[in-house]
Amino acid sequence: MTKLQVSAETWLYDLRNPTRPALVYNPFSQEEDSDDDEEEEENDDFTGTCCKFNHNGTALIVSYNNDTIYLYNTHDNTEYRRKYRGHRNHDTVKGVNFYGLNSEYVMS
Repeated sequence: MTKLQVSAETWLYDLRNPTRPALVYNPFSQEEDSDDDEEEEENDDFTGTCCKFNHNGTALIVSYNNDTIYLYNTHDNTEYRRKYRGHRNHDTVKGVNFYGLNSEYVMS
């Protein structure tokens, strides 16, 4: 029996060298104080369910099951720029997208 491996990491590949990811985005690599009222779950339970680039490719937004939405700068993978709360991807898979001519809005 094969076990499916899931990860909280979102990998960005350069098609000119697809043997390894060019950048890896992981919101749980940052330590932060949680102000959520809900009990924290193990990071192993978090997987990306949707990711989209903004209008010019400089930002990447990722939705995770059992968590919120994270916005990354596509030119570095050190940490997320913003965390959007209020969205909870728990019982159903929800998408995420940019909206507006210059991707000035985030919708889920």
